[in-house]
Amino acid sequence: MENSSYLPEAQALQEVRQHDNYVKIDRAFGWLMIGQWVFGILAAVVISPYTWIGEAKQVHLHVWASVLLGGLICLFPFYLSRRQAGDFLTRHVMAVAQLLYSSLLIHLMGGRIEAHFHIFGSLAFLAYYRDAKVIYTASVVTVLDHLIRGYIYPLSVYGVLNASEWRWLEHTAWVIFEDVFLLIAIKNGLHEIKKSTMYEAALIKERERALNLSKIKTRFLSNMSHEIRTPLNSIVGYSDLLGQTPLNPEQQQYIGTIHRCTESLLGVVNDVLDISRIESGRLTVEKGAFDIRELQSTLQGIFAVQCEKKKIQLRVITEGDWPPMVTGDRHRLQQVLVNLLGNAVKFTQEGSVHLHLRRDGDCAIWSVSDTGIGIRPENQELVFGPFTQEDASTARKFGGSGLGLTISRALVEQMGGELKMQSTPGVGSVFEFSVKVIE
Repeated sequence: MENSSYLPEAQALQEVRQHDNYVKIDRAFGWLMIGQWVFGILAAVVISPYTWIGEAKQVHLHVWASVLLGGLICLFPFYLSRRQAGDFLTRHVMAVAQLLYSSLLIHLMGGRIEAHFHIFGSLAFLAYYRDAKVIYTASVVTVLDHLIRGYIYPLSVYGVLNASEWRWLEHTAWVIFEDVFLLIAIKNGLHEIKKSTMYEAALIKERERALNLSKIKTRFLSNMSHEIRTPLNSIVGYSDLLGQTPLNPEQQQYIGTIHRCTESLLGVVNDVLDISRIESGRLTVEKGAFDIRELQSTLQGIFAVQCEKKKIQLRVITEGDWPPMVTGDRHRLQQVLVNLLGNAVKFTQEGSVHLHLRRDGDCAIWSVSDTGIGIRPENQELVFGPFTQEDASTARKFGGSGLGLTISRALVEQMGGELKMQSTPGVGSVFEFSVKVIE
């Protein structure tokens, strides 16, 4: 990702990620300090008596040294890890303290060669900061410790009384050897992080751009829907008036075609308007009293002729005891059920379509089932997306905008319910939802 337009955002994002990493590693090192302090005391108790005075067992002076020196090394870095995690000072104090711990453990273990491996482990852990300066600080502490202690008290460092005055150079070479690999790893890691943050910054920026475009599109759809709906309503109204005048059969047929096409187009416009409301979060439902049995009868009347023409059976079943009036958004409930029934009738060539209403406490449960073409399992969630049908051939054969299920799910969720679906290809589909209608 070489696009320089994302560079400022990527740099800011990388700084945030790096600071988060500093904080995380500082806090981890704070607890590591405590653990090493305890380990140093145990090492002094278990190992140093044998190292320094043979087989005799006694609490050696080194035990007290591990307690006091370990505490001095541990407490200030631990305090910084709690109070100033992520600061420049904190990670360099951690580097100094960690290598001083390595020196203390080497001393407590009598300068054993295996104790020196703690230095390599410390440097490797410090590399998690992904900060080369921290490695430099830690390496300088190690070299100075070996130089000074090796000159004053070689037994503490090398485990021998008479060590070469240049032996510290050998240990320095090993430290530098590890540093080279660690610095290469840090450089490569930072490069990968830079690339990653560049991609992330690009995604964030493109997402913001897409959201802005979506808002513009939503406003455009909303405005255009209103602009188109006004003349369409006029066409519907005037075609109704014209149909009431003396016309010959052919003219009546033309008027009917105009009316049906306009109503169909008006339905699409209303769906687009609802989608724009859904995307902008302005979709609302209203509560009012209505007769739920009358709603069932209305739905039966809407689809009776269509089902009769297709020679499929339409059954509307209402179960349970219902009060004369229930509470809810009748208009939106009818819209959902018309969408579901419309799909059921559209995709059913033979068999039946059922609208089933039953009561569960204060809730009404509607289910719409059909013996239509069904939906493949891998496409069952896909069909709830806007402007989406199962595949292109379905859209070409049966028509439709692909908005009905999207709007229906949003409306049901707005009313506090959930639209569920079960479908088997070649057998049919069942859509079910429940809504509270009794207060």
